[in-house]
Amino acid sequence: MEPPDSSWDDAADPVVVDRPAAVALLLDPERRVHLRPFMLGERSVAEAAADVGLAVKDMAYRVKRMHALGLVRLTRVRPRAGRPIRAYRAARAYFVPFAATPDADLEDAVEALLRGPQRQLVTGLVHNLRETERDVHRWGWRFELDAGERISIRPSGSPDDPGPFLRRLLDDDQPAIYVANLPLRLDHAQAKQLQRDLAELLARYDGRDGADVYVLSIGLTPARGS
Repeated sequence: MEPPDSSWDDAADPVVVDRPAAVALLLDPERRVHLRPFMLGERSVAEAAADVGLAVKDMAYRVKRMHALGLVRLTRVRPRAGRPIRAYRAARAYFVPFAATPDADLEDAVEALLRGPQRQLVTGLVHNLRETERDVHRWGWRFELDAGERISIRPSGSPDDPGPFLRRLLDDDQPAIYVANLPLRLDHAQAKQLQRDLAELLARYDGRDGADVYVLSIGLTPARGS
């Protein structure tokens, strides 16, 4: 039997991962979620299964795989009648060298990083918008010139009512969803201030332990060629 290993308990440095199969698991958001309970601390398979809402036998298979890849370690064996209870732990942080990823270039790497959250965002938005507004056939995209005489695109509830679609979402009885795609005309100082404002705003909400899970995707960059 493999002896327990507690070497990751207080490790401050990230564990470097470069094995292709382990890298593939870390880059896959649907498989990576099964690692999270063990990153939070020591867990048995049953405890981790409860954390992620998975059947114990399904979690056992995933733990066996993560253990074989070196992403979790056996930390404790608790004797009991029948099979002993094994507890596992993951590192607090991992580092995957860019050279170890399967991406051909930086564009592929960024797209791979965003793909999972963006898919979750689209799925959640579509579901909640349909629940919010039953008269979907009246929805549309409104194209018009903004204050800077550039063409803006935004969702609209109907041709004759341009404003209330997004405003209605701010009502207390509506789900907390928002979508915007804004071309902004900013100088460098203004863009840096917006960047810092966004970072400060997100820092206020990061680490909260609410009952529901939300997906937030924000991007700010100078447009290509600008």
